[in-house]
Amino acid sequence: MLQTWPSKRVALAPIFLALSLAGNATALNDASLAARLPFELVGDFIFIRVSIAESKPLDFIFDTGAGTTVINSGTIQRLGLTPGRSVSASGAAGTIEVETLRDITIDTGDVALENLKVQASDLSHLERAIGRRIDGIIGYHLLRKRIVEINYDAAELRVHDRKRFRYRVSGQRIPLKARRHAYLKAALDFGDGGVIPARFIIDTGAGIALGLATPFVEKHDAIDRLGATYSRSSSGLSKERPTVFRARVPKVRIDRFTFDAAPASLYQVSQGFFSERRQAGVIGNVILKRFNIVFDYGGNQSWWEPNRTFSDTPFLIDCSGLSLALDADMQRVLIDAVRSDSPAFNAGLRAGDEIRSVDSEPVSKSPLHVVEERLSQDGATIELQISRDGVPRNVSLELVRPY
Repeated sequence: MLQTWPSKRVALAPIFLALSLAGNATALNDASLAARLPFELVGDFIFIRVSIAESKPLDFIFDTGAGTTVINSGTIQRLGLTPGRSVSASGAAGTIEVETLRDITIDTGDVALENLKVQASDLSHLERAIGRRIDGIIGYHLLRKRIVEINYDAAELRVHDRKRFRYRVSGQRIPLKARRHAYLKAALDFGDGGVIPARFIIDTGAGIALGLATPFVEKHDAIDRLGATYSRSSSGLSKERPTVFRARVPKVRIDRFTFDAAPASLYQVSQGFFSERRQAGVIGNVILKRFNIVFDYGGNQSWWEPNRTFSDTPFLIDCSGLSLALDADMQRVLIDAVRSDSPAFNAGLRAGDEIRSVDSEPVSKSPLHVVEERLSQDGATIELQISRDGVPRNVSLELVRPY
């Protein structure tokens, strides 16, 4: 369930409580290994290469929250595929009309996913928000009949045959309830007494740590209890722009792992996934990428092993008040939105301004997520060169963490 927040990085302090399962061999069981799929981690998003109908390599996001496969409308046209009838699909905060395609084969090189029913959707708004061309999104169709290991340390998806796989690493086994999505049980501590047990979807396509659904937010008075700060909107498969608040949850517990001051997006919507009562929300890739994880949907189980980034990699929060996106040609970095009462707002920046450089470094030389990281240095002063209506201007920002 792909969602992006251009200003999406928030400080997170994980504390590893305990790990105990027998064994010290590798999860890479050669007897069961069907494929190694190298991936590129672009900010908080996993990109793999696939092909369709013997095409050149295509860039797909691997999204455990994707209950079906989506192909970008532009890629559909480029490949000469013919969409079928339109259906309604649920986004983060609303429904969208998508076209369907049948009998599609997606080839990863070693694993062919055949006779798939997929959806065609315009992903250009996600491309602009992430700063990368996206040919499609895949999740459940790869996970449903296989064991899939996401090894962030090696930057590989390792696909295993279920019948021959045996897990032999000292990671923590965490039960799942796997249908088209994988659900797990977690607990939230709001810091004012009591622990709230809840069910979450595991979502590598969410570029956040934690996303809380509206019914859960309202039931537990989360906006007031957490002292949430208003933030304008997010982007997902749907182009709807929902109201989202930001806060930190004092403790998030996933089995034996605890994350302190975990950043959370609190939705206020009336339609779409985050309006549903079936789950509390999602655990996103800002947390997930701190582990190497093995998913066994057929066995309703997973194994989580802290990887090398678990404790020593800082988690960042935007301190500028800016949401960024590329222009339609994917060339220029534009301000997509400015949060009120923020350093950017007080400096007079506004949506549509082009950012040319940060501290004299041209933004054209850096991926978008790296530019965003430069805006996440609490207490720092940075110098921006912007262009408004073709007129250059220099702006100094004193960065301040908003929550």
